[in-house]
Amino acid sequence: MGCLIRCAFVVMSVCPLLFLYGNAVADSAEVLPKGVSRVSVDYSYYQTVTDRFDPDGDKESVASDFNATIDENVFPGVIPTFTNIGDTVVDFDYDFRDLIINYQYGLTDRVTIGIMIPYYWNKTNLKEARVDTSGATQAVLDGLLGPGFPAGAATTDAVVTAFVLGAIESPPLSFEPFESWDGGGLSDIEVGLRYQYFNDDIWRLAFTGGVRLPTGKTDDPDNLIDTEFGSGAAALLLRFNQDYVGIENLLLNLTLKYDWVLPDKETLRILDDPNLPPAPAANREKVDRDLGDTLAIELYGDWSVNESWSVSTLYTWAVRQKDEIDGNLGLAYESMEDETDADHQALTVGVTYSTVSRYLEDQVNIPFEVGLSYENVFAGNNNYLKQQLYTLNIALYF
Repeated sequence: MGCLIRCAFVVMSVCPLLFLYGNAVADSAEVLPKGVSRVSVDYSYYQTVTDRFDPDGDKESVASDFNATIDENVFPGVIPTFTNIGDTVVDFDYDFRDLIINYQYGLTDRVTIGIMIPYYWNKTNLKEARVDTSGATQAVLDGLLGPGFPAGAATTDAVVTAFVLGAIESPPLSFEPFESWDGGGLSDIEVGLRYQYFNDDIWRLAFTGGVRLPTGKTDDPDNLIDTEFGSGAAALLLRFNQDYVGIENLLLNLTLKYDWVLPDKETLRILDDPNLPPAPAANREKVDRDLGDTLAIELYGDWSVNESWSVSTLYTWAVRQKDEIDGNLGLAYESMEDETDADHQALTVGVTYSTVSRYLEDQVNIPFEVGLSYENVFAGNNNYLKQQLYTLNIALYF
């Protein structure tokens, strides 16, 4: 079997040092030889996420929407018009870990099929949740909490904080307790096929098509502080891969990606304002939804330093179209569409150690790759998270 794999690599690899197929850093137009399998595991560790990008592309806290003046807009019918009971002071951050298992198989010398299975661990760390009553309307506090309302800022803040958190968990809001949250689960599985329609000494060109299955758990509409594992919608995936290999030991790649998200139905709490998340339980509805499609451009370069080591860099620009939401209760569905169109830019650098070339020369017994990369999402807008992550990739051919 080892001899057959080795012979297949020799036949198919224009340059063994540049044999790549979807490593931890980027994609390429390469396909696997017929009968050869590749299994890889990517583990990504994110630095704690504290910020996101606002509609203007500036940084703001991920908890920004939870910091507001508590007035009639937050508690309609409870707080009189033109008055308030204070300002919420909320602070939390996110921790993420990803494990992605990929399997590819060379169906023919031109066609490779594959599946990607992602598993996520998400955590929301609630660091502070209180109410600052220094700017509150005292008469409203007295009337809301009773004539025995205690004096003193510290006590006042504590009492109002307890009232607000209790109101969030009670009708008419009826949310889960506002506290730290963590969970793990399967994300959306992808299956696909790559066809390499051109290959010579200078260019490798391929088309990749696939589907994303809505296997991941979506956001809980009754929990203000959880995060989702999947989108809840299926998507058709289109990839156009172009490799330039006309320079020795150098791979240059341009990949165009389009995710065509299919319409679905999802239970949401319809917000009156996209920046005021506590929607009433009465606004809970299973709506018709069409999440925005995504277009991405990737520019990738990989330089083989020697037969074992290579270094790479990747620039990504992606843009997502606006969501479309529609229902039957006459609610403010447009508020769920606001700030859903977003774009972001990221830069990734990586290093890879490979035994493939030495395997082809009978110097080692197992063809494998180990890679380490760093990614920085340095620009974006409309609530895209500002992220930095490290990814360890291990791949084995057999």
